[in-house]
Amino acid sequence: MEQLLPIDYFCELAEMMTVCTLILTLLKNSCEEVFAHLNDIGAELYLKNLVYKWLLSLFIQNTSDKYYSCIWDLLLLEGTVILYKATFGLFRIISKDIMNIRSIEEAQDFFENKTAQYCDLDKLLYYLIIK
Repeated sequence: MEQLLPIDYFCELAEMMTVCTLILTLLKNSCEEVFAHLNDIGAELYLKNLVYKWLLSLFIQNTSDKYYSCIWDLLLLEGTVILYKATFGLFRIISKDIMNIRSIEEAQDFFENKTAQYCDLDKLLYYLIIK
């Protein structure tokens, strides 16, 4: 396997995992109520997986094409700070709906299928540019 992958692949992957963990810690500290709710229904892992997917795929997975196109444009203009802003912005956009999840099955469906249906570009731009 090591012959197929770039020599620094695992180092870069470890760095990305560290960034994901940092972002999740910041999200948890700023949105304790949402994380407590997910923890109560046993679904915090689904949110963690979603954030990892967003960052590792640069928001192509589990977001609408309008969202990831906007994020990519701003990423090219402003740099990696947009990855942090996009994660926080998307989390704020979906957090109200997260609070309506009542079971682990609903959480799995929500994080795997429903997050790509959000496409309020004005809200996302607000969080990416103004906040």
